[in-house]
Amino acid sequence: MATKLTGSKTACVIGGTCFVASLLIKQLLERGYAVRTTVRDPDNLKKISHLTALQSLGDLKIFKGDLTDEGCFDEPVSGCDFVFQLATPVNFASQDPENDMIKPAIQGTLNVLKSCVKANTVKRVILTSSAAAVSINQLPGTGLKQPLLLKECEPFSTGQEAFFVEVMVWIKLSGLDPIFWDAKT
Repeated sequence: MATKLTGSKTACVIGGTCFVASLLIKQLLERGYAVRTTVRDPDNLKKISHLTALQSLGDLKIFKGDLTDEGCFDEPVSGCDFVFQLATPVNFASQDPENDMIKPAIQGTLNVLKSCVKANTVKRVILTSSAAAVSINQLPGTGLKQPLLLKECEPFSTGQEAFFVEVMVWIKLSGLDPIFWDAKT
């Protein structure tokens, strides 16, 4: 059984419809956190039904959020102690991943961090990623994508290096306390 909080804490989970986010939200609620989460389309009940079901566990509010919309995270992040950034654009069929995924991911992460700084209540930001973020490979004949083993991965692209440098500079200047977690794929 999860240990309950003795005081009230609020966490925001950016990208609530992904599998890892829903498990995180469940665990936070079971531990007594008030949780806010963002999804691209909160009116699409089919895509958020698993989240509405979690509302029976505790205080869970669902907000609209789009990584490319600066300022849209201000309301869900306001008053939060912790922010978990799980959202990222994914388009495995992209012919231009730099512009379709990498640049929007950079801008989206910076948008989340700006909202965290503006809130002035966020004590910790947790940025998540997976090996799939840098290692997708087309399998011949299946039409599916498959993550590669890390030892087989090519070095980061220029865009990915720029992302990490820009995020680290932003974090340093903002005074936020980040944790980087690499979810195993």
